[in-house]
Amino acid sequence: MENSPVCGNFMKINIIDILIILLIIGAAAGLVYRQTSPDLRRIFAAEEQFTIVFFADELTEETLDFINIGDSMFRQHARHQAIGTVASIDINPAVSIVHMPDGTAKTAEIEGLYSALIEISMTGSRTERGFFVNGVDHIAPGSVVTLVSTNVFLFETTVRSISER
Repeated sequence: MENSPVCGNFMKINIIDILIILLIIGAAAGLVYRQTSPDLRRIFAAEEQFTIVFFADELTEETLDFINIGDSMFRQHARHQAIGTVASIDINPAVSIVHMPDGTAKTAEIEGLYSALIEISMTGSRTERGFFVNGVDHIAPGSVVTLVSTNVFLFETTVRSISER
């Protein structure tokens, strides 16, 4: 019996058929993974109230004018969800270390620049080394964070302390 056109075309699989099959298998695997994997936002759900004190150095008076109590603050990489609100600001003259010719060192104020301790109230969950804010944003003492509000961009603030309220 000769190959009939119906039988011959039925057994041929082309690249488009393989791609469609792989797409269906991939979608099914993704659905199974999503249904069985834990939801990290639920694991690190915001449960505790705490404050973090950030240290920002060498700020101008104009920059400080744009930081207000009650402002929402964001991390630079996550501007869609605030990490908390400014609770207080402690402003002091910025200082630098001056090395003297005799080998000693002393501090001297930097004219026109200021340092600030910015306390931000947040909600999060405690970990061994810090806190999770917004479910997945880890903040720990000593870490360097760029803070952003609608009015100001603070490069390289340092987490000075974290305390529960």
